Amino acid sequence: MRPAAKTEPDVPVQVALAEYQHLRELRRQIIDRSNSRFNFFLIVVSAAATSVTAMLATNTSGSSRLLPALLLSCGVFLLGVMMFTRLVKFRAVQDEYTTALNTIRSFLVQLCPEVGKYFFLPTVEEQVAAGKRTKQDPRAFGSYGLAESVALVNGIVGGFTAGLALVNVRSAPAWLLVIVGAAMSVISILVQLRHVRSTRVRSKVRLDARLKEKGFV
Repeated sequence: MRPAAKTEPDVPVQVALAEYQHLRELRRQIIDRSNSRFNFFLIVVSAAATSVTAMLATNTSGSSRLLPALLLSCGVFLLGVMMFTRLVKFRAVQDEYTTALNTIRSFLVQLCPEVGKYFFLPTVEEQVAAGKRTKQDPRAFGSYGLAESVALVNGIVGGFTAGLALVNVRSAPAWLLVIVGAAMSVISILVQLRHVRSTRVRSKVRLDARLKEKGFV
């Protein structure tokens, strides 16, 4: 008896699944890197806040305690700005990977329509058909929550640093310190949130153009 002939694997499906696994792993790495950087930033901010509080609580002269606290606050603020830009970049890359994964899911549904009802989350074609791609679909363009949280912390640190700098340069009334600190905090937060918004819009435009090029839109 002749042995049964081996069935050849479906090459397109194998390639699509391999690409899907690769993209999913890259997306997971981006998420892990974002979480680790955010946790590291929180640890640094907590340690710096404790150190600055201890410096300001000492009974030494003003310059000897204010200057180290000011330098430490400036360092934390600069670290926060760098961390913010990285987290925004990571989130934009994560959106790209999410969209790429959804295109592969669309291919699999096209190849085997009978399993489409088991795909609970919508594919790219379903999002386009429902008009969600033009409404900033949260599944494709998710929240920049980590970056926005860092922006909030940066605003607080920036306002505190501005107040310390004013005290270190000249003796200023308390009301002026409060006004300068609050203004610096608000300006810092608004600038960073504007950057988040512009990055989100650029990412959406770039991904929509790519989907249009591929024939999804």
